[in-house]
Amino acid sequence: KFTTFEAWGPIPTTSKGSDPDGPDLVVGDRSRRPAPAGAAGGGHGGGRLLEPAHVGAALRGGDHVDERADLGVVAGGHPLSVEAGMRILQKGGNAVDAGVATILAASVIEFSHFSFGGEVPILIKLRNRPQVSVIEGMGQAPQKATREFFINRSTANDQRASGESTRPQNEMATMAGAKSGLIPSTGPLAATVPAGLDACVVALDQFGTKTLGEVMQPAIELADGFPIDELRVQYIQTRSRVFSQWPDAKRIFLPNGAVPKVGAIFVQADLARTLRAIVAAEKSVSARGRHAGLTKARDYFYQGP
Repeated sequence: KFTTFEAWGPIPTTSKGSDPDGPDLVVGDRSRRPAPAGAAGGGHGGGRLLEPAHVGAALRGGDHVDERADLGVVAGGHPLSVEAGMRILQKGGNAVDAGVATILAASVIEFSHFSFGGEVPILIKLRNRPQVSVIEGMGQAPQKATREFFINRSTANDQRASGESTRPQNEMATMAGAKSGLIPSTGPLAATVPAGLDACVVALDQFGTKTLGEVMQPAIELADGFPIDELRVQYIQTRSRVFSQWPDAKRIFLPNGAVPKVGAIFVQADLARTLRAIVAAEKSVSARGRHAGLTKARDYFYQGP
């Protein structure tokens, strides 16, 4: 998931729909001024924020739509992700605040492409700076995930499965027809250390104005439940065999043992609880300022209480 934040204006914006060469997310703001009441889709004094539903309709239809807004624009892969960023712009946040809110919301509902435990490279272009700032946002392999670890693990598995024609159940490939290798393609051993939260905290700390709790609130609400769409249902359906390997994944993605129906309220209670705990950690040191809160939230996630 590649993210671009822009803060220079006036802002012409093109939503490319299903164009694979287009950015996944673009956020722009013309100024740090709060958007006036009622700015979404209209506003006062000519100020306008691009309507999330308009972007969503274009994305769903795969159409090419040109829009222009003079207070702010948010574009993303799902209308609810866009709404999260719009909400922050309307509350006076800048482009980076809105972009981080959009990332966090998308990490909850766009799990077909990335998740809260994933990666998010970020590019930031501020209107008063000629250079583009880059936050890598790429996860590293865990310290113990060495070549020797996977070779030794594979040898042990082969010894346990001697005489069998297939590898253990949790060694299946991610997609049908693919072959599994020494490093599993699914499950915790396939994952890098999550980089998304760290990248978001760096972006907020260096370029934003809001607290993590403020920009994370839409994501928390979405983790409590959102109406799942066709794309995510199809994703779950095609990977249901993979999800079934892991009890917790099966409980979340296959509630009651079945693929959820389009429009059903999809709940990620464990994720919501994690996000709230991160915000609580930030608030616990709020008296020491925004930077201290952001650092505390990040340390809570990566180091534990």
